[in-house]
Amino acid sequence: MAQRLHHNIISGSIDCQTKGRITGELIFEGLDAPVKLELEGLPQPDLAGLRLHFRNPAPTTPLSLDLSLLQQGRSGDITASRKHHILDVPIEDAWDLGIHGLPVPRHIANILYLEWFSEQNGRVVIEIADAELEIEGPAAWTMTPDEILGQQHDTHHSLEDFTDLLSDSLEEDPLDPNEDDDYPF
Repeated sequence: MAQRLHHNIISGSIDCQTKGRITGELIFEGLDAPVKLELEGLPQPDLAGLRLHFRNPAPTTPLSLDLSLLQQGRSGDITASRKHHILDVPIEDAWDLGIHGLPVPRHIANILYLEWFSEQNGRVVIEIADAELEIEGPAAWTMTPDEILGQQHDTHHSLEDFTDLLSDSLEEDPLDPNEDDDYPF
């Protein structure tokens, strides 16, 4: 399961200027200090060699998760150029319109998508629609076609490795309701 933090993040910066390394600082609602990223891996080609500053335009809520202030691990999918359909009405209204065969107001939005696999908090995902973006350039480096394929392969395998690790940990310490431990259920 991923820790999804898009409702909690205020702003941040991601530095992809060093090939094979992604660093950054993220500012969350309710945390007194920035969260620092130290990741191995490559971003998607749109951020290769660049530094990105972003701001979340949506309202934020205080972080309730115990998030480590230092996030170290492997990068997953890191891009500022995903596209998604975003509803222009509340989900309940969209549902009612759809049931009645009426068009649902929506627009295509640019999505900032940051995913990593940390030693501290597992899989972390930040997905922000219509984020305010500022990119510093020119690019310090660009991805070759082989690096693009390698990045896709690495992202896929990072997710597989994470799910394998999660599965292994469940096998090593399964919940056994017959044990004498105090379970909350």
